Amino acid sequence: MNIFTIPLKNIRRKILRSCIILFIFSVGVVSLYKVSKVVSQTLEEKLNKFGADIIINPKSESLTINYGSVNLGNILYDIKYLELPPLIDKIRNIKYKNNISVIAPKLVVVKEINGKKIGVVGVNFAEELKIKNYWNINGTVPHNKDEILVGSETSMNLKLKTGDEVNLHGKLFKVSGILEKVGSEEDYLVFIDILTLQQMTALINKGNFIEISALCSGCPIDEIVAELEKVIPDVKINALQKIVKQRMSAIHFVQHLSYMVSGVILITSCFMIALFIFNSVNERKKEIGILRSMGYSSGDIFIIFSFEGVLIGFLSGLVGYLLSLMVSNSVLKYLHVENINFSFNLLEMLFVVIAMVLLSLISASYPSYKASTIEPADTIVSL
Repeated sequence: MNIFTIPLKNIRRKILRSCIILFIFSVGVVSLYKVSKVVSQTLEEKLNKFGADIIINPKSESLTINYGSVNLGNILYDIKYLELPPLIDKIRNIKYKNNISVIAPKLVVVKEINGKKIGVVGVNFAEELKIKNYWNINGTVPHNKDEILVGSETSMNLKLKTGDEVNLHGKLFKVSGILEKVGSEEDYLVFIDILTLQQMTALINKGNFIEISALCSGCPIDEIVAELEKVIPDVKINALQKIVKQRMSAIHFVQHLSYMVSGVILITSCFMIALFIFNSVNERKKEIGILRSMGYSSGDIFIIFSFEGVLIGFLSGLVGYLLSLMVSNSVLKYLHVENINFSFNLLEMLFVVIAMVLLSLISASYPSYKASTIEPADTIVSL
């Protein structure tokens, strides 16, 4: 029996109480380390589905005409298009490529449908839906090249319903779905597969603009824009700063709130460890007196009870980290988040374990000190 085996025997002897403390401290680790991280990243992932925060346009020269106080609009000298494949390839390979969530190119033309001129937008529906989470569609998203999605106002103006066929540029297209009212220009548009529209208009690989949704918590939006301007200098890049700031404000608020809740849980856990050691000291005063009379110094007694706290911290950190991986991935599945995944990381685990050991040691230090001040004579008097 030595100063390290005594704490082990005490924990085994009071296994139920030890397990309760271990569970509570592990919950603190889970909530502080992973759940807080999951909450902020999941929120950002969800918010990114409500629109883009960077727009790339071709550089074009225009003339603004004013007469008196009347603005007569802008005149473009020529309409320029983006060359999409090389541009998208460059975007996907920038320094902050991991922060790029969605790249949604657009080609916009005006075509006649049922005798009326309508704005037709070519999109990549798989990418578009990632940033248009607010779309509610009566019907289905176009899956075939001969299908279109119609805005609510356009469907009423043209008296279209799901399943109808329209003549567009000499070809028949089926209305696969109708957008419910959005309250923006999208209500007046028709959406079609971008490759189909490019072939139809002989604008192969061309686009009018690209919408990008970026994960901004990893780096400021300005840095992403600066990197894009460096890689593709011959285009006009606009960051929607207001949207980005609103999004980041919401993320930071929820993140700080989750950290505060987790911190309260962790502090409560530390107090419970201190109470656990205090209880252990009060219950084992006779044992402490016997150990002191056997030659154990006050320093040895301090180490015995401190080591008990260290063991709880070590096990809590280890169990809490492993438990947090399972909990985090389960939460992500429940929230239907696919682009975020947490995997085992040895350095992270070591950091968590060491941090929990230090917290437990601090929590146990005062009751351990009180135990070390108990004199053998005091325990004999109590007998």
